[in-house]
Amino acid sequence: MTDKVCHIIRKPSRRQHLWVFSNEILRTEGDPGPGETVLVYERGRLVGSGIYNPKSLIAIRLYSAKAEELSRELIRDRIKAAWNYRREKLPEETDLRLVYGESDRLPGLVIDKYGNHFVLQVYSAGFDNRLEE
Repeated sequence: MTDKVCHIIRKPSRRQHLWVFSNEILRTEGDPGPGETVLVYERGRLVGSGIYNPKSLIAIRLYSAKAEELSRELIRDRIKAAWNYRREKLPEETDLRLVYGESDRLPGLVIDKYGNHFVLQVYSAGFDNRLEE
């Protein structure tokens, strides 16, 4: 797992939000760059793993409540889970949104399916850096 860490402070009403805004970061360790993964701590407790972008108002997009890399396998497993869920809920649909970003724990990634074609929309540095995966 990464040695890059961000320590944050949040207002109590925002505790469960999957985004960490730039003004909520107290300090960073390890000099993370745009699109790198970081571990996020609040008051000494692990909040989870996220994708960091110091150039954005949304500085961290959380993808996990534990310490884990945003690996090819994790991405594949989350896309598969999204596919299985959509097939269960929408069995007759051929055109649908396959991945809903944060809702499918893949923040910054949207995948639409039109018949046998897929359209990928990336709106975070984390997935922009991982297009090959």
